[in-house]
Amino acid sequence: MSGAGILRVCGIRIRLSRYLEGMSARFFACLMTLIPAGLSHGQSLELGVITGSLGQGVSLSTAVSDNWTVHIRGLYQTRSAIRPYSSGGLRFSSSDRTISGAASVSVDRDLPGRFGITAGIWALVAERRLALEPVSGTLSGTELTPEEIGTVSVQVSLPQHPVPYLGAFRTVHLFRRWAARIDIGALYTGGSVTESQATGRLSPTASWLRETEKAAAPSRLLPVIQLGLSLDLDAPTR
Repeated sequence: MSGAGILRVCGIRIRLSRYLEGMSARFFACLMTLIPAGLSHGQSLELGVITGSLGQGVSLSTAVSDNWTVHIRGLYQTRSAIRPYSSGGLRFSSSDRTISGAASVSVDRDLPGRFGITAGIWALVAERRLALEPVSGTLSGTELTPEEIGTVSVQVSLPQHPVPYLGAFRTVHLFRRWAARIDIGALYTGGSVTESQATGRLSPTASWLRETEKAAAPSRLLPVIQLGLSLDLDAPTR
């Protein structure tokens, strides 16, 4: 089996969504001090649920002035899939596991027409692991054991430190105290870490390894889209 064939099997098209883990206590403390600061000025408080490309979670926001709002979010998701694959008399089990999430604090600037811009700091961890495990197979008329065929695994992870975020949003009032919001933006993730490993007849050559790392490396800009539903806790019920 060629290196290009293995790349097609793994389907290394990185769409990293992402998983909260190991955020520093100092950074988390900074996030949590901003909400009480807003509440001390008697501003409104909104609690919501969100879903999007980085996972599902909750949000909390408070207005610190007529046009400025502090927003805190926490997101998490995990996805996995196992698919069969066969090529040239060999049968494999291909697995794809993604863990992702983030915790963030951002500052929103409201614009006319319920539009706005937002910027902030996100503590992001994103990891994807692709693995190819042999089931059975025959190569050139010879029956091979799974150990002789070998395995392939590729793991890509983004840096585990706060990264900047910039985006735009629009809110829509639904009824009473409820509102919907859509956010579209991008995270600057910096570099990524790629680890590749292979055994048996699938052991890569140096050229295949370079090709794998090049195909697996995600863009330094990570697109983010989120949909949210929030409840204004301080708004009148009538």
